[in-house]
Amino acid sequence: MRVVLSTEIIPLLILIFFSVLMHELGHMIAYRAFTKNDDWKIKIGSGKPIFTIGKFTINSIFMWSGVFIPSKRVEGKAHLILYHLGGVLMNLVAVALRYILMFILDFTYTPFFEMILRLSVSANMWCIILALIPCKYPSWMGIVRGYESDGIKVYRLLKMPKKRVLR
Repeated sequence: MRVVLSTEIIPLLILIFFSVLMHELGHMIAYRAFTKNDDWKIKIGSGKPIFTIGKFTINSIFMWSGVFIPSKRVEGKAHLILYHLGGVLMNLVAVALRYILMFILDFTYTPFFEMILRLSVSANMWCIILALIPCKYPSWMGIVRGYESDGIKVYRLLKMPKKRVLR
């Protein structure tokens, strides 16, 4: 049991952090593509900030949640849908890259490297699933508590008539 904690849990937590970061970067890429605006922030975790580098803030606890904070609205139904799916799409790209490393490239790697690749896929899939479940995040989810998931936002946009789309 101790071996699992030291060899898999700690790398998994680190990989979840990077998967959340990639997810938020996916929202940022879509936001920048549709608004041409460079005024945004990304916060990962909740609690007190540990450090801030430019537009990125890393908080002290709950590193498995993050939020992209835009300063301008994304306009248009299709743009909004792609903006809300930007994080999921980035996580899917990360999973695809991991599979390319695991199955296409022909090289020998260590069991530790294989475990990291496997856990990386798991962490990204976890981000995808949590983002796509149509729900409002509960209070224990840290920085995203009370926010609606990307899945529920996309679902509402798909149901909404085109002329009612504002945000």
